[in-house]
Amino acid sequence: MQDNGLIEVGTTGGTLVVEYEGISATQTIIVEEVAKPSYVFVGNEKIRATTKHKYELVGASAAEFSVSNNLIKITKVDGNTCTIEANDKNKLGKTTITAICDGISYTKEIQVVSLW
Repeated sequence: MQDNGLIEVGTTGGTLVVEYEGISATQTIIVEEVAKPSYVFVGNEKIRATTKHKYELVGASAAEFSVSNNLIKITKVDGNTCTIEANDKNKLGKTTITAICDGISYTKEIQVVSLW
């Protein structure tokens, strides 16, 4: 036994031994990584100006949604889905929608294209 009482260490845990006046106790400690859920962000990659589209974080029960600029706006949120509307000023370009669930951010790039 080492002076610190730790006699075996591995990547998944170790064994702790405590001795006092000839009596010892051993405790095995197991360390496991907790798996975080992984969700999929589903929705169109291109949308036309002035149109509305639904986006969903599949597998999540709820999420917080945000957009990166004024090319699109969120018009409705319902649990793990949101509806976005492309701008009506015919501004075109790339934007990003973000969903946050369980402390993890999921992003999807969206291209706003001409109505015609």
